[in-house]
Amino acid sequence: MSNKEFLEVFGTGEHAPVPEREDLYGIIKKYLEGKRNPSAIRIRSWLNKGGLMDAFTCRADTVLPVMEAFRESRIPYIVVEEPGGDIGFLIRQSDSDGAKRAVRTAMKAMAKTCAIMDGKAAESYYLQSNNEDKMMIQVAGLTQEEVLYLAEAAARAMPGEAVGIDALSDGTYLFSCHGKTAMSARGKHTFGEALTETMLLLNGESADSIRQATQERAKYLKAKTEGFPDRTGYSTDPVWIVGRGSRYVKKSADGFELGHAVTDREWGVDLVPDLFVGTGERRYEERLESALLKITGHTCLYSEEEAIDWFRTKRSYFSQQAVAGQQTLAMRADAMVAKKIEGDRVMQMDGRWDAKLRHYEKEMGKLLGAIKSGRVPKGYRREDIGELKRIAQAFRLSTGRLEPAISRTASISVYGREAGPGRIADVQKHIERMTARAGGHGEDVSRSRTQSTDRRGENR
Repeated sequence: MSNKEFLEVFGTGEHAPVPEREDLYGIIKKYLEGKRNPSAIRIRSWLNKGGLMDAFTCRADTVLPVMEAFRESRIPYIVVEEPGGDIGFLIRQSDSDGAKRAVRTAMKAMAKTCAIMDGKAAESYYLQSNNEDKMMIQVAGLTQEEVLYLAEAAARAMPGEAVGIDALSDGTYLFSCHGKTAMSARGKHTFGEALTETMLLLNGESADSIRQATQERAKYLKAKTEGFPDRTGYSTDPVWIVGRGSRYVKKSADGFELGHAVTDREWGVDLVPDLFVGTGERRYEERLESALLKITGHTCLYSEEEAIDWFRTKRSYFSQQAVAGQQTLAMRADAMVAKKIEGDRVMQMDGRWDAKLRHYEKEMGKLLGAIKSGRVPKGYRREDIGELKRIAQAFRLSTGRLEPAISRTASISVYGREAGPGRIADVQKHIERMTARAGGHGEDVSRSRTQSTDRRGENR
């Protein structure tokens, strides 16, 4: 719910009367009328039975992880943006204890991310680790946006680990990670789920917005590391850092200003300062970092006019419904595939992490394809397909847009190689050699099984 909707629906603007509890619940019921997403349906049913609601707010950078934790725990919620820019959740009172557990889980996950380095450094990391198994998985043929999103998504499956990203001469990217760690499913997430989510989001109906967000984040991180220079490359003029919500940070040579945008039908957009911290004040850098954490989806702008125009046209905090839908779809499909293949012969073998991932991908393609065709693949239940269809319908996903993601997944290559100096197979040369043998048709050999390696890591 946007800030404007919050004010209109809940009536808690500066001069608006605060409704009584009974009136507030009536307003919430009215807001939920006609909404078909799972959270709305369950909360509406709860309120109709006389159930009560709890509310809490959280920092902007924690909102999306908390929403994801709620989806995993199947806790329905309503998200609201308060007039000052803070983000709040409304949940059923019966879910309070479960919500606390979900929030703790999300906070722990946020504290652990993957260390991103190049492939050689990632291999060195595992050579020096206590892991007896030194086999690496490599996913080749990715775009820049795909490999960056995959690295972020993989952190949920293997927090605290190291992953490698390398650019290849053909313009594609290579992702490397520790095979056993990636495929062991130590937590609620798996590397297979991360790969599925990446393919769905970067090749489905929300691909353009995800690609743009990834590019914007890369530009923001570059600007941040350089101290937020202005257009001239220096820090003489102010820079506005904005995002999905109504919060902004105005960074200048003298310090920074934290504020929020207010929209008035008569006066338009007004940028309201809430706090100014000078560069000479105590804990300046720490307070700047704290202010930046109140913004999600950071973008740098270079004039007040640009900032006002941003809040006039791009103020929605919340990501597209299709994004949440595809993430939910990937999570549920992953659980179904994992259950189906757990007893398969290749999954029982020691090592063979690359073969296990290829087997997983093949099964995932069958399952996602069944959402549109309606045919139940061997080893799955009709109820499984029905659940995935309901998710697609609830989030209004186009089943036809699943096909590009399935096709894209089939076009990438998965390799396995043992880490170690002098024993590393040159994947780039291997790709070029195999492409040349196929007369330039790289896709014809992208799934070739001739990529198997011996214990020295050299291709046979």
